[in-house]
Amino acid sequence: MNTEPPGVEIIAGAPVYARDGEGTMVSLPYRRRSENGVVTLLGVVNLRFNIVLPEPPPSGNASLPLGLLVAMAAGLPLRMETPVSPLLLENCDRFQEIHQCFFPDETIVPIRAEATAGTQAAPALGVGSFLSNGVDSLHSILDHRDEITHFIFIIGFDIWLKHSEYAARALTQARETATKLGRPLIVVETNVFDFSHHYIPWPRDGHLVQASIGFLLSPLLGKIIQALDFSYLHFATGPEHPHLYEALCSEDFHIQPSCGKYTRQQKVRRLCQSPEWLPHLRVCWDMPEDRLNCGKCEKCLRTMIGLSIEGASALCPVLPELKPEAVAQLTYSSKSFPFYYDMLEAAEQSPHVSQELLRALRACVHRHQLEDLARKMLPLRHQLTATRRYQQFEKKLRDPLFSLLQRIDEVWLWKKLRRHAADFREDIRKVLRKSHKPLLKQGLRQAWLAKARALFRRKSS
Repeated sequence: MNTEPPGVEIIAGAPVYARDGEGTMVSLPYRRRSENGVVTLLGVVNLRFNIVLPEPPPSGNASLPLGLLVAMAAGLPLRMETPVSPLLLENCDRFQEIHQCFFPDETIVPIRAEATAGTQAAPALGVGSFLSNGVDSLHSILDHRDEITHFIFIIGFDIWLKHSEYAARALTQARETATKLGRPLIVVETNVFDFSHHYIPWPRDGHLVQASIGFLLSPLLGKIIQALDFSYLHFATGPEHPHLYEALCSEDFHIQPSCGKYTRQQKVRRLCQSPEWLPHLRVCWDMPEDRLNCGKCEKCLRTMIGLSIEGASALCPVLPELKPEAVAQLTYSSKSFPFYYDMLEAAEQSPHVSQELLRALRACVHRHQLEDLARKMLPLRHQLTATRRYQQFEKKLRDPLFSLLQRIDEVWLWKKLRRHAADFREDIRKVLRKSHKPLLKQGLRQAWLAKARALFRRKSS
């Protein structure tokens, strides 16, 4: 038993179960104890299930993941009011070490909790799978169709509660998928986003939310299959890291990461080989008002590019036709780089990709490669441009790179330029002339049009 005296800490309360119509409402309260001993409520995470859950013996397993999220963000110890699985407690140190590698702003904290005493129950025989109808989610069905006994659909995490109409359309689509496979659909509505976004950026808490839901469903499901976004080639992806999921387990429940041996394009290819799933795709996070996929956001365009590479765009009625100009202007984060490198490699070998689309995809990938290079070199920009080696860069790379450095940090260009001007004054002139030429042309054109309009008004009067 932990005899450490209470101090400033985060307190994770015991789950509170209540019948809610034909379902169950579970509330997870979180509090903070201040230096003077005053306990204040931080918030209550509510999770409403559309099924009746049996209330298990007192356990803090479901409260611990989200409580740990808050404690690490605040840098405060976590105290559990109810006992926790010995295996889960043992894994928490490893979980925090891995989590902090990806998010150094969070702190490894002690957990003050008692371990559950007695013999642990055997895992339930049910196997669940989180269903979002995205590429990863539908692809996991191909590998685990015979094993899955239940699907789980969450409202309030990637689909926010305030988007009720979109949530209703997405839920209808998920029910169609579950019915097609003859499996029950467990629907979970939660306010977790409204709670967690005060402490960490969304969606950093995804694995913790899924673990809390899994522990609450452990009397019914002994395992939940979670499709990974990335392949095993790209482990360093934060919350999607398989070891984080594996650490959030107990003696009677665990999350099994799935489909890590496939790249994103390989998943799209396998779905195209089973085209009956393509009308069920929902990949958009923009949550448009009148449809499931906007066809304009990065996730929609990424999926549309993948389908075009496989020559299956016409088989997916829930996404519009892909336009190459949209691909050329596409922007994405460095986290998505592996997806686009993979797609470009597949596109160069595909007979279904037009030359126009291939050029647009190449331009998009190469532009982001250069921007990523500029960001990585930004801390070394002074040393880089101050040396003669900078002059030896290939001109096609040097000028765009310098322009990107200028755009990322304009203050450096104007305040630090004189120190190194002698080494690359001619390059600066060329870059500035090239970058300002379009603006100059635009200004002259606007001045000419203004003068022409004024002349026309004088003649008309």
